[in-house]
Amino acid sequence: MPSVARALDVLEYLRQSTTPLTLSELARALQISPSSLLAILRTLGAGGYVQRDGRSNRYQIGPALERLAAEGVRSRAISAAAEAIVALARSAILASPSERSAVPWREALAALGLAGRQLSALLLEEPTEERRPMAEPVWQNEASGPLAPAELDRFLAGDLLATLCCVKPDGYPYSVPVWYQWEEGRFWVVPRAGAAWARYLESNPRVSLAVSEHHPPLRRVLVEGRAEPISGPGSPERARQLAASMALRYLGPSASANLEATVRQVRQVFAIVPERIVTWHGLASHPRYRASDRTDVGDAGVA
Repeated sequence: MPSVARALDVLEYLRQSTTPLTLSELARALQISPSSLLAILRTLGAGGYVQRDGRSNRYQIGPALERLAAEGVRSRAISAAAEAIVALARSAILASPSERSAVPWREALAALGLAGRQLSALLLEEPTEERRPMAEPVWQNEASGPLAPAELDRFLAGDLLATLCCVKPDGYPYSVPVWYQWEEGRFWVVPRAGAAWARYLESNPRVSLAVSEHHPPLRRVLVEGRAEPISGPGSPERARQLAASMALRYLGPSASANLEATVRQVRQVFAIVPERIVTWHGLASHPRYRASDRTDVGDAGVA
């Protein structure tokens, strides 16, 4: 239908535009009469697909389109988790009795249980929170502030990489992106065999971590703490368990292949015990930056 095609043209043009547009600018660009275009914009606006700034009378993509994109991401995550369960279940169920005594089979069972819990969490998850369009001035968001404990746990359960910073023997800082696991109030990291940063942590346990997202609500977590090597009875099994858990979280259906390729690697485990955690979301300034008399108001929770 021509009207549907024109509505899609409007959405696509607004999506590609770097700034909100006026009615006349859209009409000229799309070669649609202003009266017809206004009717289309009103229909799209009623559904939340387009929003108009009442002061400048400019149009931009609305939150409804953002929600559709977020739901698409969530659907793909559910599909990936389901595929991972099928692959892991096949490797566990079809294993011969002799293979069931091997480490990979036990890891498959552990990863299968984790995949089931992750799929359940996705299916029971509440609708994805609405993200503000990038064109909106998020630095004016009055809701900016530290993350609540539950929100912190949800954020750290995602698939973002952490930037780990430690100190080399020559005194220079060393930064590296790493997988991590947030459990029991600690960050668990498992370096590959021969990783340089594992040696640096052994000689100097002081470490910092940063986990952040590049889109609204712009959550970030900064950590300072000490890295404790985990050794003794049970540490190899703990290393394999963490490796399986992180592989599933970061790789989804490809986790099995990764575990099979790295199962014989000698692994270490470090527990990073936070001594200070700073969390924040949004870009609104903390009161200490707005204090006219420069009175020290503290920095708890400030990124």
